[in-house]
Amino acid sequence: IETLERKAELTESPEERAQIKHEAADVLRSQLDDSERAAELFREILDSAPADERALAALEEIYRTAKDWIAVQEILVRSRDADPENLEILFRLAELAEVALDDPSDASERYREVLTIEAGNRRAQDGLETVLHKEERWHDLVEVLQTRSEYAADQGDGSGEIALLVRIARLWAEQLDDADAAADVLEKVLEREPENIGALTELARLYEL
Repeated sequence: IETLERKAELTESPEERAQIKHEAADVLRSQLDDSERAAELFREILDSAPADERALAALEEIYRTAKDWIAVQEILVRSRDADPENLEILFRLAELAEVALDDPSDASERYREVLTIEAGNRRAQDGLETVLHKEERWHDLVEVLQTRSEYAADQGDGSGEIALLVRIARLWAEQLDDADAAADVLEKVLEREPENIGALTELARLYEL
């Protein structure tokens, strides 16, 4: 290891220096079981090459193994900065925030970032709705479902749009205690589909209250 580190110090080429440090870090991890020193070398690589994918991936793995979730988040943010439209990195950030860091606010923002890039991404839509429901952020959830229904309409998915509108009405009625808002949504649904069972059922429930 010392020989490789010395060789790296004497090398003028940044690319060659990074490659030597990669070799040394791999030896530290695989043969000497010294992840801490390996992480130091990977960080040195990132100091000169912030977008080095191998170093970023290796550091994420090291910190996940150590359950150092804050460090994992830092590395994922650096990975996102290097590749801003990589959806998988954003999903990993969202899931990390939601599960390991217990930070639903950050998780929801990561899912929203995905939807900014790909408005119809089902995984992000479902993830965002799950977070908002768990946190009982009902108005935010109504807004998200409304946006999703409009997207369905734009895509020509009339049945999907209607199903989402019925869900919105149910939220108004059950979680936000606003029967008038729920009725308004259901009446719009029934103007388009007078025999819609879901809307008729929800409207009947409202009249029973």
